[in-house]
Amino acid sequence: MLEDKQVRLQEEADVPFDVMFQKQRDFFATGVLLSWRYRRSLLDYFELALNSWEQRLLDALYQDLGKSPAEALATEFCYVKKQLRYMRSKLRIWCREKKYKTLFFLPFSRARVQNAAFGSCLILAPWNYPLQLALVPALTALAAGNTVVIKPSEYAPATGLAIAQMLSEFFTPDVITVVLGGAQTSSQLIAQKPDHIFFTGSTAVGKKVAIQAAEHLIPVVLELGGKNPAIALPDANLLIGSRRLAWAKGINAGQTCVAPDFLCVPRDLVEQWATAIWQSWQTMYSFEPNQKEGLEAPEWTKIVNIAHFDRLTQLLNSGEVLFEGRRNRSTLYFEPVILKVNSFEAPVMQGEVFGPILPIFVYDSLDELVESLATRAAPLVYSIFTRDKKAALNQLRSIKCGAGLVNDALVHLVDATLPFGGIAESGMGRYHGYEGFKAFTWPKTLFVSPSDFDAPWRYPPLKGKEAIIKRWM
Repeated sequence: MLEDKQVRLQEEADVPFDVMFQKQRDFFATGVLLSWRYRRSLLDYFELALNSWEQRLLDALYQDLGKSPAEALATEFCYVKKQLRYMRSKLRIWCREKKYKTLFFLPFSRARVQNAAFGSCLILAPWNYPLQLALVPALTALAAGNTVVIKPSEYAPATGLAIAQMLSEFFTPDVITVVLGGAQTSSQLIAQKPDHIFFTGSTAVGKKVAIQAAEHLIPVVLELGGKNPAIALPDANLLIGSRRLAWAKGINAGQTCVAPDFLCVPRDLVEQWATAIWQSWQTMYSFEPNQKEGLEAPEWTKIVNIAHFDRLTQLLNSGEVLFEGRRNRSTLYFEPVILKVNSFEAPVMQGEVFGPILPIFVYDSLDELVESLATRAAPLVYSIFTRDKKAALNQLRSIKCGAGLVNDALVHLVDATLPFGGIAESGMGRYHGYEGFKAFTWPKTLFVSPSDFDAPWRYPPLKGKEAIIKRWM
């Protein structure tokens, strides 16, 4: 049934990609999107669309990932609306041109900088938060004055289809349109030379997108992943720290780019931390290992597909299993697992886990641990748990990472005003709030000179004007 709807929708919008982009470029060229009032009206329509489609979007998220209504609202639907409302409230201010003083030797001239839109923007969205990570960049691009093409992930087909149907109901395709398809479709869309690309996904795929975009000199924003370390110092608050780590790793069953990927714990505290985290999970999600088969925790998200389920299962051989929940391959149900590992060479420590497996890495020397982490790829998030908050903050200032957190994990993502993104292997560029608006615009200098006055001292010959030149420069 889902496949039939996808085919039917694609047939209805079955226009060549070059024609699709040209229609958007033609609309952009009309200049209508220069008006902040018009952009705000688009955001108003966006909110109307969300309100009208709320239940259908939540149903699609459950169909793709088994997300409970509460988690889907908190991490996807309401998060999109929060970003939308914040941008709408700030849009007039953000769209104002910034005035600059001109040099004294050019009297009566005026200079200002416009946040200019790129044109037609391509949004390549992932499957783990298929609603939020498609719509937040899209509405940000609209707020910045661009037209938008969204390519949702084929691994979340129900959500992709719902997004396509919703936006086609409220917007014309020359403003925003959705293209369904797989990796080949993404490559074909990039080949149309969009004016800007926003990609969210793995580092490996992000590199391919960047390479293809570079062939056409297309500006890109890459929101990638990474192995996010969390370090528990000996003086850390075990009760609070374990609860916050369990919360951050439990959301979306660990399928979150900013989730803690592994936890580093002093050797003599491994058992205490593992037990506390496991107990927190049981309290939060009501896991009952002794229940008969088929009774699954209602608020625990499923793994996206069989391939990822099997990949996670293979990682369980990487270390000593300290705690382990139930799994059901037929329903893609995978409860948390805590592993004890002693080496960065363990398979689970090689790539991003992106699932409900928490490796606990045992360390004896904090200095050696920090030095070792510094040689690894820059993470999206770096967390330190300690009572010495000042020392931890000073340490984070010198660490290369997208964001540094003290005594918490993932929580910085909740604030719609904070810039979000990675560095080096974990991404390039920022979005959310004003940083998102800036990501979809470029600063264009506008300089106006008077038509009825001309300064004679600007022209050669310059001999005898040395004092003026020094003052100019």
